[in-house]
Amino acid sequence: MKVDNDHHPSRLGALMKRRPILFALGFEGALAVLALLLALAFGLQPWRGIDFGADALVLSVLATAPLIVAVLALIQCRWNWVEALRRIVEDHLLPLFSNTGPSAVLAVALVAGIGEELLFRGVIQAGL
Repeated sequence: MKVDNDHHPSRLGALMKRRPILFALGFEGALAVLALLLALAFGLQPWRGIDFGADALVLSVLATAPLIVAVLALIQCRWNWVEALRRIVEDHLLPLFSNTGPSAVLAVALVAGIGEELLFRGVIQAGL
């Protein structure tokens, strides 16, 4: 029995490797589309609960402050598990964004937040 050691990535795998930001935006955007299609199919309206007011924006920014402080504190720690996480981020995540600017990070974070919140909080959790 012959074993083929030549690995040829699929077109999707090639896209992930060549254009990781585009892939991430497409994948996370697809979650938002899936959420909207499921919401329509099950008679849900997750978009009705979204508050774009100034109070909601201020509360959202304030809610991120403890997370930012925690991350900054963890960066200073030398615990084994923190070092392991740091190596994972440095070896796998940072290279994805190495040829991009802050706008790419912001775009991926924004699209991921919208897609995942619509799907999990707006459709799946609402449907339970």
